[in-house]
Amino acid sequence: DHSINIGGNVTNSQVGQTLTNCTNMVQQQAPGPRKDLLEALTRDVEKLIASLPEGKKEEAKQVANDLKSLVEEATSPKPRRKWYSLSAEGLLEASKYVKDFTGDIVGTIKSLGKLLWPDFSLPESK
Repeated sequence: DHSINIGGNVTNSQVGQTLTNCTNMVQQQAPGPRKDLLEALTRDVEKLIASLPEGKKEEAKQVANDLKSLVEEATSPKPRRKWYSLSAEGLLEASKYVKDFTGDIVGTIKSLGKLLWPDFSLPESK
């Protein structure tokens, strides 16, 4: 069972559905480095969403949508680098909201980007 349950209101239900859709897209990928990285990223984003501080809970929907966009691009036959980068920026920004976050969203996004485009690099942090 790969479903994600985030209890509560309609927003939480939408977030849970978006995360489940991401997991399903990843599970349809052929075994290999891309699928492994996408699985790791999905797990980390789920942990990130669950760890968002009270004042940032409303960000969960956007974080889930950023993951969805990134997964869609990374699993596309012709990924669009600009859209991947925009989604990556959103996830990286959200990871700053959680103090002492233990996931490796930055490393996973970099590794996946380099798998898709050998010259990929993340934008400099502001």
